[in-house]
Amino acid sequence: MRIKGLKISEELCLVRLSGKAPADRLLKAFCGLLADGRINTPFMTTACRPGGLQVDCCVAAADQAGLERRASVEPALSACLSFRPGVGLLTLFPHRASLEVLGRLQAVLAENRIPVFGLASSIGALTCALAYDCLDAAAAAVQTCFELEDNHAPFRAEFTVSQATRRHPGGRE
Repeated sequence: MRIKGLKISEELCLVRLSGKAPADRLLKAFCGLLADGRINTPFMTTACRPGGLQVDCCVAAADQAGLERRASVEPALSACLSFRPGVGLLTLFPHRASLEVLGRLQAVLAENRIPVFGLASSIGALTCALAYDCLDAAAAAVQTCFELEDNHAPFRAEFTVSQATRRHPGGRE
């Protein structure tokens, strides 16, 4: 089965928000922390269940300390957060592929004993959050059951995106 590409991220931190407070209030407070800190989330999944809200997202490793510091100001929110450093993203680009890609991906990661912390899909990508030190092994394992396009090899992000400061009329940010 062919895929269009394979991307390996820089080292990230997995942040889990999990709580029973009203989901909209928790999510609004958490998103406010991210926005106030100008923190990007290259990966995010959410689930609302009768037992509460769960959000898993990845942030740059360098943003972990600042996010923890900001969260500590709001004890109710801080109590709902956990941090797992040393995470990375492996992204496949299975353009126009069948759902079989998902099954094969999960099988090859399980066969190689690579734990998956999260999984998200979009119209053009399938992304797994994995232990950062397993990313190269995961990429190699994926290449045993998927064929990359000609002249393509797994690539690493060579840049990171950061939030710009916007200036509003009147000089305020």
